[in-house]
Amino acid sequence: MKKIFKGVLLALTSALFFSCASNSGMSSKEPAYTIEDGKYLDSLWNLYYETGDESYVDQVIAYADTEDLLMKKINQHYKELSQDNRYMSILEHWFSAEDDGKKITCPVDVESLISIIIQDEAVKNDIRYIYSPFDQDLFIRGIMKSTAVWSLAFQDNKDARIVVQKKIPFMNEKLANNMYALFGMEDIVYYQKKPGSVMNQAGKAFFISSILVKDLDSFMDEWNTPVDHTPFIPSVSEVSKSKDKEVSFVVLYSFNEHEDYPVYIDIDSCDSKGDVQHFKNMLLIESKPESNLYSLGPIMKIIFEDTDPLGEYTIRLTVHTENTVLSVSDLTYKLKK
Repeated sequence: MKKIFKGVLLALTSALFFSCASNSGMSSKEPAYTIEDGKYLDSLWNLYYETGDESYVDQVIAYADTEDLLMKKINQHYKELSQDNRYMSILEHWFSAEDDGKKITCPVDVESLISIIIQDEAVKNDIRYIYSPFDQDLFIRGIMKSTAVWSLAFQDNKDARIVVQKKIPFMNEKLANNMYALFGMEDIVYYQKKPGSVMNQAGKAFFISSILVKDLDSFMDEWNTPVDHTPFIPSVSEVSKSKDKEVSFVVLYSFNEHEDYPVYIDIDSCDSKGDVQHFKNMLLIESKPESNLYSLGPIMKIIFEDTDPLGEYTIRLTVHTENTVLSVSDLTYKLKK
């Protein structure tokens, strides 16, 4: 399958993998944790910087995006630990824990924060007390998992930070909330799996949409109609490889109160076999527009070849500034005979 932006053929990049069938950035078994994993995490980041291959970042995320085993163990011993006033006080103070009489719950992934908060000397004794009912392996797991989180949240390289941020919506909810807080992004990132529009929470700062069209000429005729006409431009959800030959992925946008420019887009196209092609840092808008009218962004023409597999395809659109991801959305379509 060939992809053309504005009539220019882009060289196909090496295929990387993300799961089209789920929300995760990478399908992976939970790793075993040892104290040596700190060096391994460093090696993964080194390989990412050497190659630009995002699969190494996915492997770091695999360390972080796991069940909060500490809280699971705590609730397995709920009867005795809930009666320990010091234990409960520490959980409430550092992790906003609540006891509903049946279990202890926390709004955050406790394990993912251990190595971050333990750097404070005053906290160390509290953390040791939290882990005191359990074996040393659980503590090592917490240190390694939270070290992975630390490495994801505090990379100095802006490209690496963007790569991490655009994967946050596909992490488990508690970890994602932790990551948003560490990046200071609680009210910024929005993810939409179904085709359509993405806008900021107040509906003011920006609007972004993507559609798939079969007839680009008809689309352009419709788009260029007078301003008093409201174009009706539906997105297609099924494409016939034999009949359609090609389709066009179109980005539409409008920016109003948003102040951080320039704004870029990344496009990741994933076929039914999991092969991905990445197009990064394409300029969407350089400076604040004079009006907030809808504008036409990049157009990616997709030309189907005989060897392209049938099935579901996903096009992921990420909108970002130099330092911060603004939105992530997926457009999915089926390729038929």
